[in-house]
Formats: sequence, C-alpha cells, structure tokens
Amino acid sequence: MASLHGLTVGRIFTMPVYHVSYFMESGRSKDPRKKGLGFYYQSSPQEAKLSKKFKVQGIPTFVILDACTGKVITKDGRLRVSEDPVGAFFPWHPPPLSEILQGKLLRRNEDTTEEVDISTLAGKPVGLYFSAHWCPPCRKFTPVLAKAYQKIKEDNKDFEIIFASSDRLEDSFNDYFKTMPWLALPYEDPRKTTLSQMYGITGIPTLIIVENLQTGKIITKEGREAVGSDPEGKEFPWMSKPLNLLDQQHAGTLNRETSVILFTDGSDKGLEDAKQALQQIADESYAKATEKGDDPEMYFFYAGEDDLVDSLRDFANLDDREPQLVVLDIPDQKIYVCPEEEITQEVAKAFIDQYLAGSLQAAPLRG
Repeated sequence: MASLHGLTVGRIFTMPVYHVSYFMESGRSKDPRKKGLGFYYQSSPQEAKLSKKFKVQGIPTFVILDACTGKVITKDGRLRVSEDPVGAFFPWHPPPLSEILQGKLLRRNEDTTEEVDISTLAGKPVGLYFSAHWCPPCRKFTPVLAKAYQKIKEDNKDFEIIFASSDRLEDSFNDYFKTMPWLALPYEDPRKTTLSQMYGITGIPTLIIVENLQTGKIITKEGREAVGSDPEGKEFPWMSKPLNLLDQQHAGTLNRETSVILFTDGSDKGLEDAKQALQQIADESYAKATEKGDDPEMYFFYAGEDDLVDSLRDFANLDDREPQLVVLDIPDQKIYVCPEEEITQEVAKAFIDQYLAGSLQAAPLRG
C-alpha cells in the first residue's frame, strides 16, 4: 500500500447481469432496458431451475454470485443496490454474524435488566429467537423453549439464546422478556432488522441455531420443530444429518425442499431396511453438497409411524403400499413414485439418478 501513496486510485468492477424473464413469449426480449445476458423464454427450464435453486418467491429478485465458485454472495441484491447505489461496498458480502451483533445485549435479573457484552458468547452455540408477544404461537412456544433451554443448561452444555423481538410496543416487549431466561436485543434494535434480512425471516416464531457467532454457520433453521420433537434437548444442538427419520421436526424442510422419502410399515425391520437402502446415497449427496458449500440437492427421509407421515400420504394421494419410495417436490407441486415393490439400495439409486437426469414422469400433487 505504501507504493500507492500520493496516487489517485480507481476501482473498476465488472459484473455480468443475467436477466431471467417471467413475462416474455419465446424469443429474444424486446425490452431495450434489459442490457444483461439472459434467458428470454417463458417458463423455460433455466428459469425454473434458477428460481428453485435460489428459492425465488417474488420479483424483482437480484441474486449476486461469486463467478469463480458459484456461491451466493447475497440474495438481497435489490436491497443492497438500493442502499448503496454507487457500489461503494460492492459486491456486498454479508458481514460476519459476530460483527452484526457487536454491542450490548440484555438479560433479566429478577426485577432488573442488566447489560451483557457479546464477547461472553464466544465459542458457544447460539439460538436466534424471532418472536413477539402479540403472536399466539410464539406465546405458546416460548415456555416450551424455556424448559428445553434450562434442561440443556442443567446438562452443562454451552448454549445461549438471543431474543429478537417483533413487538410493536415497548411495554409488550418488557412483559414478554420477563418470561425468558435468556438474552435479548433491546427493543427496536436495528440489529433485529439486519438479522431478519440475513436469514430471510418471513414468519414467527422462528428459532435458528448457529454453530457460534464467529463462524455464523447454521446448524438448523428448524429450531422450533427440533425443540418440539426433542424438548429434553437430548439431540442438542440438532445437527443436520444426511438421512433422518421423518417426523414433525422436518415439516419445514418438506415444504421448502425436494425430498426423497421411503415409506415403511414402521416395524424395526422395515426401518432398518430403509436405512440400508438410503444411507449410502444420502451420505454421498450430503458430502458432495458440503464440499461445494451448498445446501443438499435433495433431503433424505425414511418414514415409520408418525402423524406427519399419515398426513403426508393423504396430501400426496399415496396408497398404503409399503415399502414405497417417492421424490416429493412440494414447491413445484410434483411427486415422483417408484413403481418397484422391493426397494434396495440399487433400486433407490437408479430411481434417484433418473429423477436427477429429468427422465421421470411426475404426477401433480392434489391431482
């Protein structure tokens, strides 16, 4: 840097922009304002794949990627450009979680509130709890979470929760915070908005568990479901696994992601056979995604006896055949059913490979 002293330094950035059109008929876009490269086809395979990959829920959406790695820098490109129209902070890498949360937190101590420095959380798993007093499901879940939190602490496990409030009145915030044994951001703290944008919070209550504030690595976005399924915290911190027994904890994943599900009769042998059929395939898929730093392309489950399983069969119009292997894609409202009656690892792999190759015929959900 010393060699640049006294010189005028300019920055030149280049960023190809791909326009994904949702409106044009087949053919080249005729809109002269669309200067970027693009996929100008209505309902094209490219548009569908990109929308699904980046979980696009509305337009306009501007996703910024690292061209060398393909990794997402930010899905909030539209907001970043609006906030920084001259590109001073381009390409808008999100700050570390520890930097976002820098500052004071609050803790209730009987009838008083004391300040806690963020440094006391170093190295601990942290739960980010988005909630509000006006929300009935939040008020119902908070005491359940409090019991799990106390149990985890009694077991001498490092853990802390930070309450990020959506309360509209400070008195409501204070009354609600009195029921919580953990930390909180102050009322109307701007860090709450930043966290909500960072994690795409669209509803409450939501509990996100991160490895620690230094890495910010997400362990699970399904903390609420995890606590509901494991109120004693025996599986804390609820690490993601390549293959899971399907229960209510995974309902959110089913709604958001493509899932491979092997339905069984619920017997010990049926469950063990299902694990044998899917475990290696799930392990390889998970390892591939982890190596790339991506989310898995699909999530793997085996299903026994659970209320969610029965509801899912009804929702997907599935018969009672067991074992039964399916690829379920709720976001696209499609299901793919394996016709084989015996599901071995070889059968499962061939079926999944056909799905990934796009050679399977889908049935519509609720069809």
